[in-house]
Parts: sequence; C-alpha cells; structure tokens
Amino acid sequence: MKMNTKALSYGAMCAAIMGLFYILNLFTGGWAEVITLFIAPLPLTIYTVQYGYKNSIIVWIATVFIGVITAGMVNIFMLSAAFLSGIGLGYFMAKPSSKVVRYLSVVIVLLVANILSMVVFASIFGYDLMAESEFVASTVLEMVPYSGFGMDELMAMMPTVILFSIVLESVCSGFVSYYLAVIVLNRLHFYIQPVKTMNKMVKPVLGYLGMGGYILFLMMDHVSLDPSMYALVSLMGMIAQFALAIYGVTTLSRYGRTTNKLWISVLMIIVLIFLPSIALFIFACIGFLGCTTTVFNGVDQQGKDDNSR
Repeated sequence: MKMNTKALSYGAMCAAIMGLFYILNLFTGGWAEVITLFIAPLPLTIYTVQYGYKNSIIVWIATVFIGVITAGMVNIFMLSAAFLSGIGLGYFMAKPSSKVVRYLSVVIVLLVANILSMVVFASIFGYDLMAESEFVASTVLEMVPYSGFGMDELMAMMPTVILFSIVLESVCSGFVSYYLAVIVLNRLHFYIQPVKTMNKMVKPVLGYLGMGGYILFLMMDHVSLDPSMYALVSLMGMIAQFALAIYGVTTLSRYGRTTNKLWISVLMIIVLIFLPSIALFIFACIGFLGCTTTVFNGVDQQGKDDNSR
C-alpha cells in the first residue's frame, strides 16, 4: 500500500512536469520542444526505473489525454513521443541490456515520430515538403552557384536530404538523452542494471562497416553518380561518420577517467574549439580504433562500473 501511494504521488509529479512542457510549447509556438526535446524523456525514465513500465504507461496516457484537451495533438505530438522514449529507456536501464539497445530505445521512437510528423502527417502538422524543398534548393544555388548542380538535380536530392536531417536530429537527441539520463540517475543514486557487453564480433564488424561507409563518403568528389544515388551515399557516409565520432568521444572520455589522464579531456576540448573542421575526422578515427583494436582496453568494464554505481 505504501509503495502504491508513493508510485501514485511520484506519477502525479511526473505528469505535472510533463504538463509544464506542453504549456511551454503551446505558449512559445513550438520552440520549447525544439530546445527541450532531449530533456523531455528524463521524468519518465526516472519513474520507469523506480516503479516499472506499466505504471509509467498509465502516467503517459493520462498526461497525453490532458495535453490533447488543453493544447491539441499538433502541439504535443513530438513531446509525447519523447516522453514515450523515456519509458523505453527506463525499461532497458532497469534490466541488463547493452548500451546500444538503451540508446536505440530513444532514437527509434524519436525517428518514427519525426517521420510521422514530417512525412506521413505533414499536411496535418503544417509541413509543405515540396515548398520547403524548393526553398532549400534555391538557397543552395544562391549560396553555392558553382556547385555543378542545377535545380532539378538538387530537387532530386531533397528527399534524401530531408531523411538525413530527420535521422541526424533523432540520433543527436537520443545521444544527449541517454547520457543525461545516466548522469542524473547516478547523481540521484538510483540503481541502474549493469551494461550487458555485446558479442565480441559485433563491435569490430560495426567499426569496419562504419569506416567503409565513411571512406566511400570521402571519395564522393572523385566519383560520378546519379544525383539521387549521390545523396543516398552521402547520407550513409555522414551517418557512419557521426556514429564513429560519437563512439570515439565517449570512448576517449571514459578512457581518460579510467587512467586518470586529465590531459585527454583538455585535448578533446582544444580539438573541438580550435580544429572544428577536422574534429569529426579525428574522433571518427578514434571510434574506429576503439571498435577494432585493444588500444582502449578496460573502457567497457569502466562503463559497467559507472552504470552499477
């Protein structure tokens, strides 16, 4: 009975916090969800870790119902998806699972929500993809008149460019949400199940696939391809580059903590500030080394320790 009362009280607090997100988004004309999308999963992530996904789903349904009545479906759609991703993240943090699974639990929900809002239900949410595509293409032609592409070629690339922007936004938001949840849960001293190590063969294979896609992307300027194929290969290469770079940043930062080498963190900051043009390349290479070699041995164990504290 005491546990049920506590779960009900904390559920009401979570609903109030999520309702505040809805109100802010309504009064800022949608800007609040852009700024706070990566923070939105936190309340239900914490609640799910403590009281389970069944209680969290009830809180989520109640909050969405109130949000639809007060703000309308259009104004709460993306935030509701972010709240739902928090349930998935909390569920996998409350049981032994790999970091990839926990991370993807956020990314996939946000990706599906983005696709639904920008493509499937575009007219309902006020998007005119054709008009926006023409505007972007004309802007590119004005800014880079010697790109070698005409209006027709750029318009053929637009679906891939839009897809890339959706994937990139979901990946970045999921990355921040995941690590923010880990930090907050550790600071609140909530128990997180240890990270389940992935199969030893999976990480090297992913590393080689990522580097292969990245190298192909770097060779695009020397290969003649159809515009739509060019855009598709560019998209895959950029995704591979960002994935390797993100893994490189996290691996290097944990390696610095494991070995108590403060200069590694300082060096990372210097590279990001003074060498932004090659920072992605540097961290992608580090990520590849982390996937395919034993240079950063002990990092995975450190990650387990961090999540079990």
